[in-house]
Amino acid sequence: MQNFNKSTSSKRQNAASDPSGDSEDKNAKKMLAKIGWMTFSTLLRLGSGLVLFLILARTLGVADFGTLAYWLAFCTLALMPVNYGFGLYILREAGKSKDHLSIILGDTLVAKLILAAVLSIGMATAAYNWIPDQQLFWLLYGMAMAESFSEYLNYSLRALGRFQEEAKLTLVTALLNFGGVIAFTLALETLPAVATGFLITRIFSLIITWRWIDKYLPIRISTLNLAMPRIRATLRNGFAYAADMALVTLNSTFDILLLSHLAGPSAVGLYQAGLKLMQGATTFAPVLSNVYMPYISERASSGDNIKKTVTELNFKVLSLGAGMGIILAWASGGITAVLFGTEYSEMTTLLPWFALALVLRYLAAGFGINLTAHGHQYIRVVTNVSALAILIVIALLTVPTFGPRGMAFAVASAMGFVALAYYITLIARRIPTGMSSTNVLILSLAALLIVLNIALSN
Repeated sequence: MQNFNKSTSSKRQNAASDPSGDSEDKNAKKMLAKIGWMTFSTLLRLGSGLVLFLILARTLGVADFGTLAYWLAFCTLALMPVNYGFGLYILREAGKSKDHLSIILGDTLVAKLILAAVLSIGMATAAYNWIPDQQLFWLLYGMAMAESFSEYLNYSLRALGRFQEEAKLTLVTALLNFGGVIAFTLALETLPAVATGFLITRIFSLIITWRWIDKYLPIRISTLNLAMPRIRATLRNGFAYAADMALVTLNSTFDILLLSHLAGPSAVGLYQAGLKLMQGATTFAPVLSNVYMPYISERASSGDNIKKTVTELNFKVLSLGAGMGIILAWASGGITAVLFGTEYSEMTTLLPWFALALVLRYLAAGFGINLTAHGHQYIRVVTNVSALAILIVIALLTVPTFGPRGMAFAVASAMGFVALAYYITLIARRIPTGMSSTNVLILSLAALLIVLNIALSN
């Protein structure tokens, strides 16, 4: 009994003298809670968007769905200057200090509004002279503008760590966006009706988002700093994020524009249907990015050892990417038949290539989060420029012969290059890569199974 009391007393003393274990447990629980809420909100937003596009694909048919996909990609590309990567900039700065978040948000909002005004004036001139379908363009341009500001405001909730509030907000806006567009689509079944539904729901979503954010981070026009030196400084500080965001946008939209030029709207319809499935499967990549990036950035700035955290991050991204990639490849026939119908039967040979691109995108996401958290955003910019060039060259060589399959191959090749370039950079900078033997095994098995499926199905 005496020995037991001594042992218990010793354990209590050790626990009191070494609080790091309790601190790590608390951090782990907080991280899991954040991941849970971010997963919920992202699944709502992207999941509802995926279901919406599945319905649109079946309702509109391959050709009209391809036309809609083209103009959505065009408007997304046109709004690159307005997006400017301010969301990532806010998250990065919040990881350093949350005390100045209201100032950062105010400065970026002023810059974003100015960019939006300048771009809209320029687009009015361009649309009048060069864009044939102006009705569809302006409806979707307005939708993309409203969505850009809504997504930007959402980042402030993430920066504040209010992931539960973001989940509630996402639930409201996702239901509004989904229900509104579906109502217009089923009622009229025309492209202008679909575009009108997109515009109206996004405007209401922006109003709701602004009022929701105002409870936690109120911004008043009278408090905004409109001094030009301040605006120039904000644009300069966010340029690396803007360049990276622009290149990511180019990599995710230019393929659709190029494919439309090379193969027409029907090829775009098939390709976009498969691409939407892949994008839906990448839901968890931004979740992990938004949660881990500020955490890794904070620990890296204070000189803490982040090897365990980065390994944990890569285990999660690879497990998710590998699992969904294998399912997408080996169940491609059933997925196509159930979700899209016979008109999209050619997608069966497309999905295995998207599955490979999916795994490589998750791998690159883990490395990219690590690079950004360490302040090496410019590396991502250079890498994505090169990846875009690779995508264009391969697409020009393969699309004329293989159609949308050639574009899917180009996307997978570009993503493989990005992942490899990020990995080499991390090693060169002596930053932990997080590629443990377990993570390497997961990647190898997924790649082997998907490549085997490609060989059997083509």
